[in-house]
Amino acid sequence: AIGLAEIPSNSSEIATRYGEYIRALEQGKTHTEAMFMASDVTTAFQLSGNMFGRTGRVWLRSIPYLNAGLEVLYKYGRTAEENPKRLATVTAAVLVTGTATAIASMESATERQKRELRNLQVYDLTSGIYVPSPTGKGLIKIRVPESIGALVGIAQLYVISHYSGNEATFKEYLSAITSFMPQTL
Repeated sequence: AIGLAEIPSNSSEIATRYGEYIRALEQGKTHTEAMFMASDVTTAFQLSGNMFGRTGRVWLRSIPYLNAGLEVLYKYGRTAEENPKRLATVTAAVLVTGTATAIASMESATERQKRELRNLQVYDLTSGIYVPSPTGKGLIKIRVPESIGALVGIAQLYVISHYSGNEATFKEYLSAITSFMPQTL
């Protein structure tokens, strides 16, 4: 049984896959090719490639979620090669959304909420977009997918550090960029 909270997410994924299937058919692809393209819209985490041969595969399996992060990067790179304009548009939209939301949050937050925003860890900034609660106390987290978390995290880190007067460090930016990697590394 599907929970009520799962309906938007599942509907969005189905609609995305269906749209890709129709687009592939319109490009003249066979039904089989179109179905593969529709299934390939999201990252196939079960793939592991052949990086560094057998030793590399063992290494990838020994670190939880590392392969998933590498698959996301591979898909990002493949998209850059296949459709650079689309990738640039989506990347810019994510950065602008993250930046604009962070600016609006810092402008509308109470002093208490601004302290809470400044105290967020880099991991928090890469896993969600934070907006001030209308009550004046606390923050509302809007979860973001891991595939765009690094971009959103960098945007929020920059804006929050700019508003607080404390420049973010290279290590914090590096942490945001590599946020897809398991925390155990």
